[in-house]
Amino acid sequence: YCYWWEGQRDTSQEVLSALQKEFPEDLTLKLNTVFAAVQTGQHAVVLDLLKEIAAVDARNRRQYYDLTLQLAAHTGDTVTVRELVTKVLNSPSSARELHQFSEKLQQSGLTQYAIAIAKKAMTLAMGERDPNFLINMSQHLEELGRGKDAARLAERALRFANQRDRYGRTLYSWHFQQASRMAGRSKAVREREPQLVEAAEKNPDSFQAQAKLATFYESTNQLKKASEAFEAALSLRPKDSMTRQRYAQMLQRSGQAKAAVTQYTTLLKDNPNALSYDYWEVIDTFLQAGKVEELVSLAKEMVAPSIGRNFGNDFAQSAASQCMDTNAEAAIEIYEQIIKAQPNQLYTYRDLASAYTAAGEPEKAIQLLREMLETEDTKLSQDPYTQVDIISKLIELYKVSGEIAALVTEYEAKLAEKPE
Repeated sequence: YCYWWEGQRDTSQEVLSALQKEFPEDLTLKLNTVFAAVQTGQHAVVLDLLKEIAAVDARNRRQYYDLTLQLAAHTGDTVTVRELVTKVLNSPSSARELHQFSEKLQQSGLTQYAIAIAKKAMTLAMGERDPNFLINMSQHLEELGRGKDAARLAERALRFANQRDRYGRTLYSWHFQQASRMAGRSKAVREREPQLVEAAEKNPDSFQAQAKLATFYESTNQLKKASEAFEAALSLRPKDSMTRQRYAQMLQRSGQAKAAVTQYTTLLKDNPNALSYDYWEVIDTFLQAGKVEELVSLAKEMVAPSIGRNFGNDFAQSAASQCMDTNAEAAIEIYEQIIKAQPNQLYTYRDLASAYTAAGEPEKAIQLLREMLETEDTKLSQDPYTQVDIISKLIELYKVSGEIAALVTEYEAKLAEKPE
């Protein structure tokens, strides 16, 4: 290392070579040699070493393959690229790993090799149920000119539109639109309608039959029929969160904000955590529909004491924040309810003070913050860092009111009283 950083790179590499001969199995030495050889332009040495390392360190093989691809593409070594693609095709890899590798091949301008990897990725993806991954893979295939394959994956994504992935997310609304566009080219999609209609008619009490028909109509943009099928499905299973959320999202996308609000309200009253992190677009839907009172009522209803993350409380906090600029009184109602349930959250008090100011009541904001400083019944007033935050907010408010001099005088007196 010392030789290297002093600019004596040849000497440094000689030392590395000698160490490698003495410790031929040491992986760290080989990796150091790789990085040194990359810096000095010894690409052939790097490629040979990466082959050796990938053979013995299977856990990190994908990273070695990625580095090999970058180097081979940079140097125009098509032989190495071909060998690497063959290895990847013959090695156990997941659909996601193959998808990522195919994208890198495409970005390097190696389209034919990208297609070869994407074909294998697609075969594996046909066993996947994560709709968002399926759409990402479908878009990649479309970019590679594999329109029919893209349509098949898009169709599969639509079948599992309500399936939650490992993070609890269903098919994104923008992905749904893309899936509908791509799947519309598939002959199989057009052939499915009579089969789904027949299944729903034969089994009017089957939730699955009605839900599948609703999703199909939604994917083919037959919104009136989709609404009827969604209503039928929800009449059979009214507390099915995923289906109701899908229905609400469809209504929202089609400009039926008021109808969407009805469905979202039912959904969140039944299950306050149903939306996970997807609550911003729901709040926007309420505001677009002019349903501010309903939003405030729902947000207050969803607030609850909790330890750790609670999506109902997150929804209420976000709803109040969204209302701040256009309806400060609504924000005040929500913040006051949050404080009742979670009295030890400093940022909520600060937000409520801001809401009072936005509503033209700065004296209430000042009174709130002063009460926080003076009370001895809460942890908020006993934490010196919290006290600094509160006083900083007070300074902002006194500056706006033009009475900052009075606050300075007050605290100068306190300092004189307790100089320690």
